[in-house]
Amino acid sequence: MQIEEVRIDEITLHPRNPKIHSDKQIKKIENSIKRFGWTADVILSSDNVCLAGHARIKAAINLGWETIPCKRTKLTGDEALAYMLADNELANAPYDRDLLAELLSELPKDLSDLTGFEPVQIESLISGEPVELDDIDQEWVDMPEFNQQNELGCLMIKVRFKTEHDRDEFARLVNQTITDKTRYIWYPKQEIDKNETQLECKSMR
Repeated sequence: MQIEEVRIDEITLHPRNPKIHSDKQIKKIENSIKRFGWTADVILSSDNVCLAGHARIKAAINLGWETIPCKRTKLTGDEALAYMLADNELANAPYDRDLLAELLSELPKDLSDLTGFEPVQIESLISGEPVELDDIDQEWVDMPEFNQQNELGCLMIKVRFKTEHDRDEFARLVNQTITDKTRYIWYPKQEIDKNETQLECKSMR
């Protein structure tokens, strides 16, 4: 496949891409592109639908780019869908944490800040403390802002977890205890009234 410059307004983001990219992650990619340049091509289907590189496209749009380097495949239909899922999943390999800590410790701060790891993760790795390296959206620490526009009372959000690890990580982020017997929690924890958010927590079995 040859690399070609494609106008961004001619590319369609896949409407069923299951990968979630937060504004925070997009900003990190923007900073990476500004420092290191465009180093990973976007992969397109035969009809210009993005199969890999959705976040990079959004970052390029924010940077004001009109064209980006792409590779166009002959994939369509189920094959295109399967490739999109494979691209998201196959690269998710575990880290050698000792080697990762060594590499991060060798970088000056202005470069380690561009690696995508949170400062707290870097500090914990270098100090040898336990740290989660999963792709966790740290914006959940303070919960999303919510401005209720009606008088219907509190908002209830259903939260479902695939694994116990996911449940425990969410509990850590909202600073509450969640077990297999927990059906509801309130956020914020310390006070309950009609303006706060009720979360229904269930594990997926």
